[in-house]
Amino acid sequence: MERKQLIKKQAASTPNLCCAQIYVDPHSLTAEENYRINGVLTTFQIEECLDALESVERIPDIDSHIQEASVQYPEEDFLADIISNIQTIADRLRKGDNKDDLNEQIEALTELQSSVNQSAEQGRDELDKARKEIEAMELW
Repeated sequence: MERKQLIKKQAASTPNLCCAQIYVDPHSLTAEENYRINGVLTTFQIEECLDALESVERIPDIDSHIQEASVQYPEEDFLADIISNIQTIADRLRKGDNKDDLNEQIEALTELQSSVNQSAEQGRDELDKARKEIEAMELW
């Protein structure tokens, strides 16, 4: 049961008592809930908040790692020169097994490039989502 529902249920089960008279163990509440209800935080909750602040202060470092990761993906045409060179060689050959073999390799490389491009794009999108999550945390 969600904490807020538990508190409401406890309050509803004692209708003759004012809400201020209901005891809720502050250790069972989140820091936000405890502060809103009691106006104070436990020592443990203060330490958690300080740890969270320390994590937020490391966000610029995390963002630089994300930036570095995003530039590690290959360019969209990373195999274009190799494919072009193989195509030139294949064009010089007469019909036969060698030319067919090279054309198959060209097709395989083209498919590989396409697959890697799709994976790289998905990876960049995920990194962008992570960066947006971090930016949202900084506003907090």
